[in-house]
Amino acid sequence: MPSSAMQKKFVKDTPIHSLPAAKFGSHGTSRGGRKSSPGFPPLAPEALERKSSDQMDDEEGFSDASDTTDDDGISRKGYTLSHIVQGPFSQSVPYGTLLFPIYYQPPRPKETGETAEQINTRIHPPFIPQTRELYVNECNGKKALLYKIGPGAVAFKVVLNTFNNAGMRHTAGNNWNLLWAKRVDASEWGGMGYYSRVNHFPGTWGIGRKDQLHKNVTRFKKAFGEPFNFTPQTWLLPQDTKLLAADMSSTPGLTYILKPCASACGRGIRLITKIPTNKIRSSVVQRYIPNPYLIRERKFDMRLYVAVTSFDPLRVYIFDEGLCRFTAEKYPGPGSNLSSSYAHLTNYSISKTAILQNEEKSADGCDGPKDIKWMLSDLKGWFYARGEGGKQEWAKITHQIKDVVIKTFMTVETDVCNAAAKVCKFPNGHGCFELFGFDLMIDSNCKVYVLECNIMPSLATGNPMDKAVKNRLLAHLLTLVGVAPYDRDEVAKEEQLHTYHPSSRELNRTCTFVNGKYPTGRKRVESKAFYDSLTDHDRRLIIESESEYYRSGGFTRVFPTSETWENYGRFFEVNRYRNELLARWEAEKDGERARRFHETGERSTERSWDVPVSMSFET
Repeated sequence: MPSSAMQKKFVKDTPIHSLPAAKFGSHGTSRGGRKSSPGFPPLAPEALERKSSDQMDDEEGFSDASDTTDDDGISRKGYTLSHIVQGPFSQSVPYGTLLFPIYYQPPRPKETGETAEQINTRIHPPFIPQTRELYVNECNGKKALLYKIGPGAVAFKVVLNTFNNAGMRHTAGNNWNLLWAKRVDASEWGGMGYYSRVNHFPGTWGIGRKDQLHKNVTRFKKAFGEPFNFTPQTWLLPQDTKLLAADMSSTPGLTYILKPCASACGRGIRLITKIPTNKIRSSVVQRYIPNPYLIRERKFDMRLYVAVTSFDPLRVYIFDEGLCRFTAEKYPGPGSNLSSSYAHLTNYSISKTAILQNEEKSADGCDGPKDIKWMLSDLKGWFYARGEGGKQEWAKITHQIKDVVIKTFMTVETDVCNAAAKVCKFPNGHGCFELFGFDLMIDSNCKVYVLECNIMPSLATGNPMDKAVKNRLLAHLLTLVGVAPYDRDEVAKEEQLHTYHPSSRELNRTCTFVNGKYPTGRKRVESKAFYDSLTDHDRRLIIESESEYYRSGGFTRVFPTSETWENYGRFFEVNRYRNELLARWEAEKDGERARRFHETGERSTERSWDVPVSMSFET
């Protein structure tokens, strides 16, 4: 128990769904009974933001109906703080993070069948963060939580509803806790506080633009060869026109797909068999995948959602749900009916405009939207329904998905870290997070290809399926990144405690790869030496990583784990100290799990720190 008078016990062994600050359904959700406003919620004037939090609560704060009091007598204002789990390094953590419930709007009059909430309840178990002890600084527990929508960002209803439903309030000023933007100015990155959260990293255009993705993957393919052969063969126009012409002449009869470098929703995409004669703007041309995996004789691609919460150290999570988009017409073959976008292109914005044939509707036994879009869970169910062979194919596909996602971020990790060091207040980019939409395609041999990576994936929710996926996605994403209340007047003092300055030991352990080879001289030290060597910043980093892991909900961390570090650590262009620290931490946890299994014969399936209690420290 903390000795400080400013620390009070907030929650002890209390499941999140029993907390009274929000009305939770069986799925860990909050049902929306109010009508959504077509515009923003009421703004908090900038002058009001500069007032104390108590004044804000009294003058413009939440209504009395949203105030709640826990058993310990601490009053909270309209939002629920999520868990902070006790770890081996500290007796308490001085702040809690915001739990974002899934918001479900009432169904539209024209919507029939399952609602979004019914879909999620049927497919996914409720997310209740594991809670042991939660301590919150008493004054911080009463602070307002503010969000800002940046210029140019599409204010999707799912975004606004999720923010508002969690108890956050909109602001037009600069005192925000969370910035949701399309593009972030350097001044906003540079002015972040330690508890601020921004939905972009600097430098991620290196994979967000089709031409830059090709350049970065090609660079790694030259260094490492076959492991980075996960994109179709690609050319950039107009600079690669001669190379493309040579490929067309050497392999006649092939089909190619031309895409603008920076477009979305299928705009400007067309199939070609020869170099266009008209003037070409900046575009990418890829060899058309001639043997796509077909379901009901139609092509499909997958939209996978991936969250990165840090690039230094790299932490990558894949969401357990996504979308599967089908062509509106049956696939005629790689060189047939090239003018039909409905038969060759899987973009949902194109397919939804097609009128499906009546015989397909009756044969499939489902309505139009269901024909051209599935949830990822539906795709998994289709493979599993095919028996053991289908299960093996799905296992092969999911293994490759993790593989290509991790490698894609490897190609841009150095650029993002360098950009963050230049423009972010915290040189490692602390406080930034980003949601990526990966578009993947599978061929008939179950090989997975990365078609593109979107850095601002659409969160439009036009039907119950979209709502089920994206409402849950956004709630779990924002819970994962850890939005925390804080005292704005005291934050400068806290930032001094958390400012990261690499020690000489850390700098000496940072080395650059040469010719794609793994750096030599790596030594594995004994466990006790590892724990004894940790600095305060090391411990804070581990606490941050483990707390985030407990909040991950529907997200699965794919990097770092002890297995992925062994397989992918050699691909880092720069061997960063923080990456190796978390990798070693994961190895220590695995070693402890193995020791416990050897002693008890039981495998631990719960998320746990998995370290001996004797290895505890005070921060």
